[in-house]
Amino acid sequence: MKIYLFVDGDRVTGYGDRPSYTPHEIEIEVAENHEVLRNSRIFRYVDGELIRDDEHQLLEVKNRKIHELSAMCNKAILGYFNVDLDIGTYSFSFDKEAQDNFTNTMALMNNDVTEEVRWTAHKDGEVHRVTLDKNTFMTVAKAGFNHKCHQISRFRDELQPLVEQANTIEDIKAVQW
Repeated sequence: MKIYLFVDGDRVTGYGDRPSYTPHEIEIEVAENHEVLRNSRIFRYVDGELIRDDEHQLLEVKNRKIHELSAMCNKAILGYFNVDLDIGTYSFSFDKEAQDNFTNTMALMNNDVTEEVRWTAHKDGEVHRVTLDKNTFMTVAKAGFNHKCHQISRFRDELQPLVEQANTIEDIKAVQW
């Protein structure tokens, strides 16, 4: 079967079944079941031959997994965290808007502009508005900060090193958020 490889240096970046007349295109014959047809990016083209590059494939899988874990980390950060308060245990949002609200409210409280704030919290699947004095607000804000730090640490200190040290694709796939 005739295909047209697209190469960058010696790295195969793709292929087509018709010439595209682009620079760095190479016409070759391959078997109809050749692996290059399923995953061309794991090959190099050197001295007229296709060479499978498992190390490059492993690196690509690692990079995809790290991006996947980073997205999961961001999703977890933007979720909810729980805080035990005198009035009960509540969940608080830590999405972008909530983070901005925490920052702005903390600045106002630290500058003695306000001593308390009404805040949206969640308990037993219901939305509640709770009044937080300065000390209680700081407890909630610190819990939010710790929530964010925990997610980042889980990603950067635990999971990313496991991916980077993995020697097989199976080991990489086994790393889950």
